[in-house]
Amino acid sequence: MDMPPMPAPPPKDAPRGRLAAAWSALRIPPVHLPVHALLVIYYLYALWRYHQTPQEYSTVFWFIHGVMHEVGHAAASFLPETIHVLAGSLLQWLTPIACGVYFLRSTERHAVFLSLAWLGFSLLDSAAYMRDAIEQELQLVAPFAGPDTELIHDWAFLFSQWGCLHSAHAIGNAVSAIGYFTVILAVILTVAAAFPRWTKNT
Repeated sequence: MDMPPMPAPPPKDAPRGRLAAAWSALRIPPVHLPVHALLVIYYLYALWRYHQTPQEYSTVFWFIHGVMHEVGHAAASFLPETIHVLAGSLLQWLTPIACGVYFLRSTERHAVFLSLAWLGFSLLDSAAYMRDAIEQELQLVAPFAGPDTELIHDWAFLFSQWGCLHSAHAIGNAVSAIGYFTVILAVILTVAAAFPRWTKNT
């Protein structure tokens, strides 16, 4: 009885080919190059401003993730207090991640680099909030709170609950480093995707 032929093994370079195809889908179309060039300039300027005044500067992204931060608090208002307080920062971080996933599934996949930079700046804003947990010098904003509601410094409360308030500066600096890395990665990927000659044609 003849045995059926064995299926041919996949080419050794198949994973590399799939990776190249995925990267090719992220290339920035020429019509969008001016916009991404301006964004890269803005990212670098914003990083410089964060470095100069880390507790004072915020990007235009703050007007989006700042609102989502408060929406997170409002949406979790019926949950235990720790989750309620944490929900603001969680939604602030998840919003750019969700946008990045959406862009990856759309025809404008190159916009994922914008979401990546947005996530980095969101982390930098959170880092400033974390570092302020001991001094509590930042002005608190709670548009959905009632007039008689006592405002709570999110990270002062959370770090106190978790017994790490004394490490607020160290934690904030660590999150800040992740934020810087994320934005720099977005800059590198944006520049690389703008110049397809730097990658092999698929």
